[in-house]
Amino acid sequence: MGHVLREEFEGDIAVWGSVERVPPHETDVYDLRIRVVDFSGPKPVVIYDKSHRTKTVSEIPHLYVKRMLAVLYHKRPEAPAGLDPAAEKRWKTAPNLLANGSFQKGRRRLDGWDPLPKFVSLVTSRKNRYLRMSFPKNIAATSGVLYYSEYFPVDEGATYRFSCRYRTSGSAVKVFIKCYDEFRDSRTGTNRNIVRKREVYRSQQNLKGEPGTWQTHTEDFTPKHPRFTPRWGRVMLYAYWPAGTVEWDDVVVKQIKPSPAASTADR
Repeated sequence: MGHVLREEFEGDIAVWGSVERVPPHETDVYDLRIRVVDFSGPKPVVIYDKSHRTKTVSEIPHLYVKRMLAVLYHKRPEAPAGLDPAAEKRWKTAPNLLANGSFQKGRRRLDGWDPLPKFVSLVTSRKNRYLRMSFPKNIAATSGVLYYSEYFPVDEGATYRFSCRYRTSGSAVKVFIKCYDEFRDSRTGTNRNIVRKREVYRSQQNLKGEPGTWQTHTEDFTPKHPRFTPRWGRVMLYAYWPAGTVEWDDVVVKQIKPSPAASTADR
């Protein structure tokens, strides 16, 4: 390894490993191995050598690779942030950016959401109304079922909090908060005055919990992009393998911290 690294790539540090699915799981659960070795000196020095078993695929870049890079660059692990009283107050008092996160408004079509697609329906009980996704094996194994909210405005660099209640029969559950910038249409032969939205940021949130009971998921996100400006957001509720039923209620998005630019302007 050291010979190949130095002679063919003129490098000093090698990073390698493996990702192998753990039977009988068909998604998400993998055995991950990451090794980092410094070959710049007379003897190889192991910088990082860890094995992990994942619960979700997204843990690999967002958790384990991040830890490896922190060690590689001699950084200490990030300490969990304490509660921010101002952010918690905003979470309690700020308006929900989704006008119909409880699914109470609208009959044939839900206000604030796309038209109800196949495999998605409203369930009305005596005290409540919520969303249900019920889908067969062929859908679970391919596209899964997704459902979008309408767009809502966001500020780049501001911190937002997403929350929802959900119940699954065992199907995997994810939420994507996608954020968009606006662009003039540049395609040949089109009207250049048409403004289109294009995705420039995405928060993927993996929801876990015991099947058959209502769970609550809460997670913060901060829309950013090095070149473009996230201006609009929308929520995508998503369920897939295995086939079954996933139910949703009380979907909330609130801004809990203003963008640094807005905070500076207010001073």
